Amino acid sequence: MGYKVIPGDENAPLKRMTLQPSSLPELFELKNGEWNYIGK
Repeated sequence: MGYKVIPGDENAPLKRMTLQPSSLPELFELKNGEWNYIGK
């Protein structure tokens, strides 16, 4: 998945939230209210 989060972008948490696929939950972790991509 090629996406970048721009530092200081107030919409970053929303972008990460929409990128969290329910079919691949093992590739993401929820930390501090934000979805972080941990896959390769």
